[in-house]
Amino acid sequence: MKHKVLCIALSAVVAIGVVGAAAGCKEVEEDLDTIKIFLPFEVVNGYTSYSQLPVYQELEKRTGVKVEYTHGVYNDIQQMWTGDYENYDVMIISDVQVGAGYPGGIEKGISDGVIWDLTPYMEESAPDYLKAIEGSYASVQKFTKTDSGKYAGIYSVPMEEQGPWYGFVMREDWLRAWQEAEGIIEEGAEVVDPVTYDDWEAFLTYVKENLNGGKAPLFLYYTGTDMVGTLNAGFQVSSGLYLKNGNTVAYGAAEPEYQQYLDKMRDWYAKGLIDANFFTNNEGTESQQPQMPAMDSFDLTTYQYTPAQYAAFPMIYTYIHTYEDLMANYAPLYEATGKDVYDLRPVSAPKQDADDELHIRYTEKSSAYAVITNRVKTEEKVRAILEWFNYLFTDEGSLLMNYGIEGDTFEYVNGEPMFTEKITANSEEPPLSFSDAINKYCSLNFIFRYEWERELQVVNDEEKSAMTEVWNCDNSYVLPTVTLTEQEGKVSELYELNLTKFKDEFTVNYIIGKNTQSFDEFVATMKSTYHMDDLVKVYADAYARYLKR
Repeated sequence: MKHKVLCIALSAVVAIGVVGAAAGCKEVEEDLDTIKIFLPFEVVNGYTSYSQLPVYQELEKRTGVKVEYTHGVYNDIQQMWTGDYENYDVMIISDVQVGAGYPGGIEKGISDGVIWDLTPYMEESAPDYLKAIEGSYASVQKFTKTDSGKYAGIYSVPMEEQGPWYGFVMREDWLRAWQEAEGIIEEGAEVVDPVTYDDWEAFLTYVKENLNGGKAPLFLYYTGTDMVGTLNAGFQVSSGLYLKNGNTVAYGAAEPEYQQYLDKMRDWYAKGLIDANFFTNNEGTESQQPQMPAMDSFDLTTYQYTPAQYAAFPMIYTYIHTYEDLMANYAPLYEATGKDVYDLRPVSAPKQDADDELHIRYTEKSSAYAVITNRVKTEEKVRAILEWFNYLFTDEGSLLMNYGIEGDTFEYVNGEPMFTEKITANSEEPPLSFSDAINKYCSLNFIFRYEWERELQVVNDEEKSAMTEVWNCDNSYVLPTVTLTEQEGKVSELYELNLTKFKDEFTVNYIIGKNTQSFDEFVATMKSTYHMDDLVKVYADAYARYLKR
């Protein structure tokens, strides 16, 4: 359906705080049944657009709205604001990914007339979206509005807060071998978790000297810290912006505790516990797919056993059983070679002292959200887009996005939607992982009322405990998602990326013993050359406003 609007006055539009058509009296014609969306998400292998996938085809059938999806990456977004955004009614952007938001902040996007303020239309056109926010938890209610109380975008809304789905695992069969050999436990007794950095070092050293052929047994990401700071959490410090002592915004890499972390990693590197070339690990075991350095192998002709390199590495919780199941296929060969079968154990971050409390872990933050651009000229089109998104927050729309199509990807069992084997035990060639099956037949990376609990249908008790217990420490030192003003956004854009790059380079060079500055000189350079204090002030001011929302 095309809608024609006559004589839209810019002054009236500005008065209600939204963008609109050009000033003067002119005809504007818009198709209310077509939406053009840019989204920074890849499509599952073998496809080029969400429009080819069953759930999105069903969505079009149900809503009568044809959506043209254009896929890219987060790095595309900053450049698109110079003009390419005008090709899209909706842009999916992010304030968490550096350079993937609106230049100067989302409030500036509204004041520039590039992004619609959706506030005046929400109650009428997106009531189910508002209902989802109201029924969600406190941080969702905060981050879905700007500091001034505007609804500038539409976010994916989880109804329950999910625990940390990412953390470290260790080889439990190797833990047992170490603990029995050292008399920590009796033969056949329950394995105990390594708790302190000293415990970790003792275990890793034993593995290197006795179990993995002398290879470096600890996986370290190429930046010198892992994705969520597991290894530095025990020093009560992050590598970037964080809440020092849970209340003050600071830059972790400038704190003396960060030097303590660097000294520990430098020591472990010198002892061969960290791979000599760890700075090339920009994929490795942090990918969602099993990686060979973390898995044993066998020569099927000679039964020659080659141990994995890594005894401790980070992992997404739903993949623990994937690794174990793959290696369980070789159980007869493990028995034939006198080895215990490959087994993994989720472990909490190491501490300096066993009684220390941890305050840093993976924490789900608001990330991608949808904004309506000024390619849309009429309020009617804004309402039409919001009504389409609102469907994704209704019971029916949420069921479709989370579970797919009844009779195909899910069935009701005792009144609850349960995935069929098309999702839980996919038999395609090659078979799809759970996340790939979800991405192909349901929805993973999009904007809808999100039910993360669906994942629990494919995890075992150990995996569930990893997220809900083992990795689930306090997270009060993690800085939440904040909204920057126009000026703050400019400061962030000018300094944050270069500061992060400099910090990462120093971190790596310090660990491998090739740093050309002392730690104090490094901190001074972050302040003088990379404007660290200016960046901290920006986020401190934004955090203060966040607390008042």
